[in-house]
Amino acid sequence: MFMRKFNLFRLAELVCFLSLTLLVGCKKETPIDDPQKEDVVIIFENDVHGAIDGYPLFAGYRDAMKEQYKYVVTVSCGDFLSGNSHCNFDSCRSLTGILSSVGYDYNVIGNHEFDNSIALMQNSLQAIGAKTLCCNFADLRIGEQIFDGHDVRQYGNIRVGFVGVTMPQMISLIPLSRVTDESGNIVYDFGSNNVEKLIQAEVDATISEGADYVILFSHVGEWLMEEIIKSVSGVDAILDAHAHTVQPGAYFTDADGKQVLWTSTGTNFQNVGKLIISADGKISSGLINCEEITDRSLKVQTEVDKANAEYDAFANEKIGVAEGNFVVWDKNGINLARTQECPLGNFVAQASRAMLGADIGVVNGGGLRAEIEAGDITFNTIFTVLPFLNEMCVIEVTGQSLLDALEMSYRMTPVENGGFLQVAGLKVEIDTTIVATDVLDANGVFQRVAGERRVKSVMVQDKSGNFAPLDPAGRYTIAGTKYVLLEQGDGLVFAGATEVPTQQSYIDVYLVVDYIKNHLHGTISKEHFQTDGRIYFR
Repeated sequence: MFMRKFNLFRLAELVCFLSLTLLVGCKKETPIDDPQKEDVVIIFENDVHGAIDGYPLFAGYRDAMKEQYKYVVTVSCGDFLSGNSHCNFDSCRSLTGILSSVGYDYNVIGNHEFDNSIALMQNSLQAIGAKTLCCNFADLRIGEQIFDGHDVRQYGNIRVGFVGVTMPQMISLIPLSRVTDESGNIVYDFGSNNVEKLIQAEVDATISEGADYVILFSHVGEWLMEEIIKSVSGVDAILDAHAHTVQPGAYFTDADGKQVLWTSTGTNFQNVGKLIISADGKISSGLINCEEITDRSLKVQTEVDKANAEYDAFANEKIGVAEGNFVVWDKNGINLARTQECPLGNFVAQASRAMLGADIGVVNGGGLRAEIEAGDITFNTIFTVLPFLNEMCVIEVTGQSLLDALEMSYRMTPVENGGFLQVAGLKVEIDTTIVATDVLDANGVFQRVAGERRVKSVMVQDKSGNFAPLDPAGRYTIAGTKYVLLEQGDGLVFAGATEVPTQQSYIDVYLVVDYIKNHLHGTISKEHFQTDGRIYFR
């Protein structure tokens, strides 16, 4: 039995490995002398978000590694059940068929696994067939974790412990209905107050079971994981997700002052991740650009082709024409919908306002997942933009409640924030020189504003198109998704909200389709592709 290793790959050696990996891409490494080499190779991905055409390449590269290494482990670090229209059009049936064909050993759940019901998530995970690890998702009604927090496996002379963790602030990231009972009581816990202790307990358990190395599968993201690992000891490497970071290999410092290898592949199969625990005790990581992968799994490709054919039959109905481009990402890769007024955000917010007859329309920037190019628009075009099938609603709130929600929404500007609200029927002035003073609870949900506000002016448009200052004591109706308006999505709270009955119930994608077909008579004209000063900065 190997003694537990505490020295990671020397920096020079790591740089050499990373350079080689990025240079050769998917090309098979130089043949090794012993094809039964005792290295443990972990092939992983994160934040795929329904980019299903990448799975045959991912599985193909993994299969190529199996020809060279005796021990190959296949892992997903979360956000694989939702993210685009291919995931949700048939309640994940086609997607789970693809994932099952890949043959994963482990996965950890991400926040977008909760876009559908927990029952559907659990059924999908069972159909995929991988072992789900998550140490911080508990049912408070029975006082037990939903999934195992760790697993230990023997690979030749090397014994490896695997621990899984998901986002501790999950309640602010998912529909509140996913975690509450019929009375509105929160019945699930994600360790927002003690995630470090939960991780440490699982790490200690793997070591007590003889693990020589401990690998953490994480759907947390670099900004929070770096802080968490400062209070944890015993982890050798972290495969991380959620932030969509492209990182071949960096280091965080743990509670003992030890350097812990941390890596992440990006999103949408930008890369395939590869971590090696070598037989001589070194740990190294690298990324393989998927555009350079030539190996392809025919088994997985068959499932992908079948899923694409079924989706195309569902989604290719033409609903109209766009006379311009709805751009979401600028030339530097900045997501405009999450940082500033964005024409596509204006359009969706206005569709909600118009179709539901509210004073104001809103949509969270994180809910807009694709751009729209000039030309024919199909159902698939809109479904790709709005893939989560969110239920729409109208609420009535005071002006003060709206002001508080806007303050929370714009607290991070100009940093990208999925809770950045695109608006219709409003003009909002924001002073980004003021440091945000929003007070949040442990789940990242808004509580109050402690100091000076960033939102300096809000004007509300009336039915005649004229603007007047928002009245904090007045009452206004707002149209948007239940996720944003009623379920504390992105930590937003519309205090005292009363749901207003609507003439027709809508899912967001169908609302926008009806808006284009019936309200705009099938044509999105050129004036929709410009901003008009709804959100502006001092």
